[in-house]
Amino acid sequence: MQIKTSREKLFRYLIILVVFIILLVLVLIFLPYYHNKRLSYEKLLEHCVESSQDVRECKVFLKDYKEEDGETCLEIVLPKIDPLERDIEICSSSRVEWDNPYDDYSLLIPVVLKMYYEKTSLIPFNPSSFTISLMEDGETYDVLEPIYSSETEPITNVRTKFIDEGISRGYYFFAEGVSGEPEFFVGLTNVDILFVSKEEGLVKMRIKFVMDDQEIQYEITEKDFEYHNSLKREIEVVSVSNVDDYINTENPYSFRFAIYDNKTKEGVKDLSENISNEIKKFFQNESTSIYLKFDGIEQ
Repeated sequence: MQIKTSREKLFRYLIILVVFIILLVLVLIFLPYYHNKRLSYEKLLEHCVESSQDVRECKVFLKDYKEEDGETCLEIVLPKIDPLERDIEICSSSRVEWDNPYDDYSLLIPVVLKMYYEKTSLIPFNPSSFTISLMEDGETYDVLEPIYSSETEPITNVRTKFIDEGISRGYYFFAEGVSGEPEFFVGLTNVDILFVSKEEGLVKMRIKFVMDDQEIQYEITEKDFEYHNSLKREIEVVSVSNVDDYINTENPYSFRFAIYDNKTKEGVKDLSENISNEIKKFFQNESTSIYLKFDGIEQ
């Protein structure tokens, strides 16, 4: 009888031990996940305001949106001064309302992310639902201004509504810069490269593009230039030695040009109402108040 009792006790102890081991393994598996999840939400909440008692409103930049395994994951770029602290990912099984008005995520999308919480539970990393809407351009510039005013790497490739409208007309304007002195650029979209040649250490390209329904051709000659890979967020230097690896004349590209004042030879301080016509004149070798400096290619 005693032997039977001892066996029963041993069996119970074994069951308790197995359950303990299983629980320990589960804790070791899920604890890092919840720790990282909490850390991402804490970083996000630094850029949010309490718009009402149960709602947090965040102005951020959406890098990617994925739905998989019953969860929605958002890759987000935070408007932080330190570039190493900008990228986070938050995932949730809660409902997310978002209709991307653009075709893809090749450019960062400025958005207002709202997180809704149940009154009974205000756990910061467990919202009951999300809504995402486009940020107005004025708000976008206000969010980016502290970064442009600091001596740090700017956030680039941002898709404002103004830029999106420009894509449809063949060009758009944008600003980049540090130390509070932005530099203005014009970006040409859907540019066809008619030919590429290599002569005496120089890369020569003839391009064709449209500005306000007007077709224009222009020739560029450079020793080297930057190639901006929008998807990988990488910048490569292209020269005679590797131009064939980056340029395919069957693909359309976007071309960037910095805008300078023809008199002062400095970057323009603002964009005049007539800037589009001045740019067209430059590309057609006509007299103009500005000149453009080729700044690179994007794809």
